[in-house]
Amino acid sequence: MPKRSLRVHLLPKLFEPAEIAGGVAVIVDVLRASTTISFALANGAAAVVPCETVETAQQVRASAEQGHCLLGGERGGLKIEGFDLSNSPDDYVRSIVEGRLIGFTTTNGTMALLRANQADVVMIGSFVNLSAVADRILADSRPIHIVCAGTNGQISGEDVLFAGALAERLTDTESCSPCDSADIAISHWRQEYGDGSRQAIETALRRSQGGRNLIDLKYDKDITTAAMVDELSNVGVLADDGRLR
Repeated sequence: MPKRSLRVHLLPKLFEPAEIAGGVAVIVDVLRASTTISFALANGAAAVVPCETVETAQQVRASAEQGHCLLGGERGGLKIEGFDLSNSPDDYVRSIVEGRLIGFTTTNGTMALLRANQADVVMIGSFVNLSAVADRILADSRPIHIVCAGTNGQISGEDVLFAGALAERLTDTESCSPCDSADIAISHWRQEYGDGSRQAIETALRRSQGGRNLIDLKYDKDITTAAMVDELSNVGVLADDGRLR
């Protein structure tokens, strides 16, 4: 039986959407969209609607039942004026998001997600649900695409780190054949942070450009949260209606 292909796309612009049709895509924006979306859904949000623009998110709220929809996200790492929530996972507690629809837009993560929407399955991956994502993929048989969101068009070390951690788990089963970029991500993970401890991961995240940006913006607590390996067991999956559940 042929092995499944495993590709890591280091930036969304490095693939054409048609390339991932028929496959399983994992969207990775460790700092912070994929971490935040995972917490929102774990804490009972009815769904998260990824939006390309602020205006699209506002339209989602306008079309929803009054009081049912919250707006969340960031521009330049900061909460958007007029929005209810930022892109910090700490904002998405159960008492606020349970049962609510969330229109969500970010600088990098939602853009990557929308670019990958031609895949048969699109799911959200982060360190906080690493094992759950790996298990979900291994239960499938289609080609695998790990899509790193990057930061403002540049490769993000934190996303490559997670891609390597996930790719290592998938290739350990001997059912996947990694491409060169997957091998690079795995090597990065093994050489630098292969023990997988939360402290090692947090240190790596703090050293990355994305981590330094968050520290400058006084969101360094979010880095600690993003390093909480397997804190959650849920996996957000994009449904046919364009909503993550």
